[in-house]
Amino acid sequence: KYSDQVKKFRFVLIGLFVIWFILSCVFSAQLSPPSEQEAYLPEGHRLVRGQEAIDDDFPKGVNDDAQKVIIMWGVEGLDRDAIDDRWDPEDVGDVIWDNNFNPA
Repeated sequence: KYSDQVKKFRFVLIGLFVIWFILSCVFSAQLSPPSEQEAYLPEGHRLVRGQEAIDDDFPKGVNDDAQKVIIMWGVEGLDRDAIDDRWDPEDVGDVIWDNNFNPA
């Protein structure tokens, strides 16, 4: 039923396909990556403001992926009585080791 129409106009259809293919190649060769990040939401949107607050107002780690976590076994606690400045992140106190700790 359709084969007679396709057979009759096969050269026209092949020509249209070739023209369409050439135009697609020409226009796809002109594509380039975006020059700036796309804004999917308006500037004052609450999700945009929330993400900006997270990016700007909260401290980040050295590599911005995550903070480094160190797990130590055999520690009973920390002696924080000798801390001079409680806001100094380097001065966490003195380690109280657990003398009964057995790693086996």
